[in-house]
Amino acid sequence: MDKKIDINRVNEGLAVMLAQEMHQYCMEGEQRTNFSQTNLGDYFTKPQHQRIQDIGEFLNGVGGFYLMVKVCEAMPDTGSSKINYLWSGIGTWQA
Repeated sequence: MDKKIDINRVNEGLAVMLAQEMHQYCMEGEQRTNFSQTNLGDYFTKPQHQRIQDIGEFLNGVGGFYLMVKVCEAMPDTGSSKINYLWSGIGTWQA
């Protein structure tokens, strides 16, 4: 039995899953700080900061800039701008 995998569908499912994970980090950051009065380093914990960068590196390796954009598009607006800065310099991503 030869079944083809629809990589675009897999990538979209992955994008949603990772977007949800990063959105959770953003929600936790909102509870910890007032983002308008703190720097990004205080917003995420060190493990969250590293995980978000690792996710960016993974996405870049698997699907490049396109997949990174898909993940940001799947996030609510409040989170994607913060992720944008942490991903700057990964592949062709620029904040």
